[in-house]
Amino acid sequence: MLPEIVLPVPVSDCAPTAPPRWSGTASCASVDPELFFPLDEDGDAARAAKAVCAGCEVRQQCLDYALGAGMAAGVWGGLSTSERDALVRRAVPRSGR
Repeated sequence: MLPEIVLPVPVSDCAPTAPPRWSGTASCASVDPELFFPLDEDGDAARAAKAVCAGCEVRQQCLDYALGAGMAAGVWGGLSTSERDALVRRAVPRSGR
C-alpha cells in the first residue's frame, strides 16, 4: 500500500507548457525509453524501470510532471499508470489553494 501523499498543487494546475528542464539530469536519460513502457505493469520490465527511478535525483519532478500532464502510460517518477491513478484518487488537496 502506498503512503498518503499530498500533492503540491492541484493536478489540473500542473499542465506542462514546455519540455521539463530537469529531464536531462534524470537517471533514465541514458536508458532505452522502451523500458519505461512495459506491457505488464507488474512484471520484470516494470520493476527494472522502477529500479532506475529509485535512485533518480529528479524522481519527484518526474512524478509531478506525469500527474500534471495526465500521462496515461508508462512508468514515471517510479510509479506505474495504475499507481499514479490510485495516488490521484487518494490525494488530499492542500488547503488555501
